[in-house]
Amino acid sequence: MATSLKSVEAEERRQRTLLITLFSIVFVGLGYVIYDYFRIINVQHLPENVSGMDQIVASWKTEGFVRSFDSSKAVLVVDEAGWKRRRRAEKINILTQLARYCAEKKQSNSWAMTVLADGNGSVLAELGSTGFKVN
Repeated sequence: MATSLKSVEAEERRQRTLLITLFSIVFVGLGYVIYDYFRIINVQHLPENVSGMDQIVASWKTEGFVRSFDSSKAVLVVDEAGWKRRRRAEKINILTQLARYCAEKKQSNSWAMTVLADGNGSVLAELGSTGFKVN
């Protein structure tokens, strides 16, 4: 009788520990999903349809982020402080979407894009035959 009582208590402890562990995992998982959702919605997304890039570049010009954009030469001149404030993923997204836009506009298969700083003309990002570089 004593051994069966001890085994029942041990089984209850094991089940209680298992339930607490499962609830903890679910709680942490839900917390991560909520965190990831808010992180995703706070990122400015560029359109998949590149025809909308003219409107986005125009809005960036009114914000003061973009100084000039030449799609024929694939050169974007930006405010250096505004460029540095953006996250690396955003910079990569901007560079690739604009390179894609310029290539489609020129009806070319090669993507190339250069992002220059407004004041000193230094290269902040580049995509071309030499590779991909983002500062």
